[in-house]
Amino acid sequence: MTIWRRTVKTLINLPYRRKLYVYSVVLSLVPVLALGLVSSYVSTNSIQEEVERNQRIILQQLETQVDTFLMSLDQASLQLSNNGVIQKSLDTGVAKDRVESTLSMMDVIEKAIGYSEIKFEVSLYFNKYGVVYSSKQGIMRELDAPYSDIVRSETIKPFAATVIPANTYANMPEMMLIRTVPLQSSNPDGFVMLHLDMNKLKIYLDRLDLGGNRKLWIVDEKGIVVTSKEEQEIGTNLAADSGLFEYVNNPQLSGTVAFGKETFRASSFKSSFNGWTYMALTPTRELSYKADDIRKMMWILMGALAAAWALLAVYSTRRLYFPIQRLVRKLTSADGDKSEDGLQLIDNYMSGVIATNEHLKTELGLHQRENLYRRLLHGEVSHKEFRDFAEQYDITLKGSWFIVCVIDVDHYAAFQQTYKDKDRFLIMYALRNLVEEQSQALPSYVTVSPKPGQVVIVIGSDEVGLQTAETVRQTSRNIRENVKTYFSFTVSTVVSNARQAYSSINESYLEALELLEYRWMLGPNRDIASDELEPSLKRSYRLLFERKDAVMESVKQGDYDKARVNLKQMVDAVPRSLQHAEAVLGFFSYLIGEIELYLGENGYSLNDRFEYDVLEHLYQSASLNEVHAWLSEHIIPAVEHLIGSRNMSRQKQIVPQMMAYIQEHYETDLSLQQLSDRFGVSIPVLSKMFKEETGLNYLDYLIRFRMEKACEWLMQTDMPIKEITDRLRYTTVQNFSRIFKQVIGVPPGNYRKMHRGEQAQP
Repeated sequence: MTIWRRTVKTLINLPYRRKLYVYSVVLSLVPVLALGLVSSYVSTNSIQEEVERNQRIILQQLETQVDTFLMSLDQASLQLSNNGVIQKSLDTGVAKDRVESTLSMMDVIEKAIGYSEIKFEVSLYFNKYGVVYSSKQGIMRELDAPYSDIVRSETIKPFAATVIPANTYANMPEMMLIRTVPLQSSNPDGFVMLHLDMNKLKIYLDRLDLGGNRKLWIVDEKGIVVTSKEEQEIGTNLAADSGLFEYVNNPQLSGTVAFGKETFRASSFKSSFNGWTYMALTPTRELSYKADDIRKMMWILMGALAAAWALLAVYSTRRLYFPIQRLVRKLTSADGDKSEDGLQLIDNYMSGVIATNEHLKTELGLHQRENLYRRLLHGEVSHKEFRDFAEQYDITLKGSWFIVCVIDVDHYAAFQQTYKDKDRFLIMYALRNLVEEQSQALPSYVTVSPKPGQVVIVIGSDEVGLQTAETVRQTSRNIRENVKTYFSFTVSTVVSNARQAYSSINESYLEALELLEYRWMLGPNRDIASDELEPSLKRSYRLLFERKDAVMESVKQGDYDKARVNLKQMVDAVPRSLQHAEAVLGFFSYLIGEIELYLGENGYSLNDRFEYDVLEHLYQSASLNEVHAWLSEHIIPAVEHLIGSRNMSRQKQIVPQMMAYIQEHYETDLSLQQLSDRFGVSIPVLSKMFKEETGLNYLDYLIRFRMEKACEWLMQTDMPIKEITDRLRYTTVQNFSRIFKQVIGVPPGNYRKMHRGEQAQP
């Protein structure tokens, strides 16, 4: 099936020109192939029927001859069994005082053998006396007789002769025919056994010239081969589960059967005289040689026709395909792909255009939706703009009231360290799907991921009541509980207050983010709402997070000493705000998470500096002082080292660019803030980088460069000092002259006279 499917697929994918070739050849070959197959079928069946008739004729002739032979043998056994002399001898036995009866018995047997056309031997079993008389070996004890065990083990039929084929038992080369004496006795005085040399029976088979490797068998009712042209097959038993045994039970059956390593065409005929089955087996390969000749002639004819039609197909295809080639030349460039036929090329081209458009449309729609939702959360979308976009892309967020629900991963720093980027992406994708599944009960909603580790649901409703609020809160609880069940991390959920209009969604999102930060006081895996927080908790929380934000701002500015000061103030504020050890550790893990996020933006991680897991070390701390000392003495220096190493490489690039920028824009109001904005580096970091690279403060370098430019103008031009003052962005001539004298050592006027060969005024 796989090969067939592959072939069909290959044919479907063929270029149009080749399809013309294939279809033309196939249409020409199918009638010839059909005719050849029908002819082959008819000839094969005719041959098989002819062989079947011949085999049945042979079997009937054989049956007539063998039955005549066996009737003669059976008649001889019947006469002996019914003979009074034989019966009297079996009754009286053989002894010295009964010589006359014994001799008479021997004479009867010898005459029976002599008068018969069939040469056989006779054995007479005296059951009463345990004696056997053999026409060949004389009188002997029954125990010494060669076939005594067989006679005793076989069930001798009282009403008919019992025939035992040769080789049925070991060392039994003769066929035996046994009758009871007297006849029809269930307790006979003895048995008459006729021994027949199988060559006498086999001669009838040998006279038949079957030809080839055909087989001819005579099989008794038990499936034992009585005689065969092959001596080694005589006496073999056809197993009841073999295919040949069916022909013994059903002589009218004919068909194909496997025997050994070959398959044969079998025919059978059953004798009405003794129930024996006559079987003829002809190898199927000998039957099909004539059909093979017909097939060969058919394939020769098919090959000739195929060649003729192939030539015709090539010529016709070229003539038919010429207009398509002209169209391809107009639609494709001269250096286009020539490997495909025109229709396929055009079809691929158009399909590619359509698929690309559909893909771009889908991707653009998804991207625009996601971007719109993010802008909506950040307050960058007007009401009209959202309405227009919603109609164009069929956005399901409907209603006049809106609620924001934030689902945020707890301990995101640990989550980030546990999973790689690709794994985090897949987990967040699964999390968002779970959120959407659990949000089906909401009136209308959209989901968005505004930042890593966070999924936001924006819920729309035409009215806001207790039922809507409870539905939203129940949904957030279900999400949190399902995440705990199906994921290896937990989330906290925050539900904002309801507000009207799309423009209020940003306010609701900011409210939710502010509420989310209470998680570090309440603990992870929580549902947080504004009406559930106490005012005192909110005040202490704000102070604590102001300290935390101050620490991060100092770190980002590269002012690590100030970061340590802010850290000390934050640690001092912790006992007044957080009462539980889990909340304290959660708060510090949040701080480490922000530091890790900042380092990640610069291509680093805290784990690059430590051989142990940072968060695991944090949770093993025994006291607040230990946490403070670890953060101040290990974490902040690690950040300073990592960012410092990055700044050193950046410093080599940025400082020369700063100097070039100063040299091009020295006539403008250059400030360090202006350079900070241009190069994307904070003022403290930029100032430090400039000082380390040049050995000068930024302002000293700018003053020195401007004074060197003033010296150049004083020596080489007649430009007034007032104009120089204005061009170098000084407010007054006096201010410029004072700074010039501080740097150069003389006033600007004296400098000009000195370098023009004039004597300076005393």
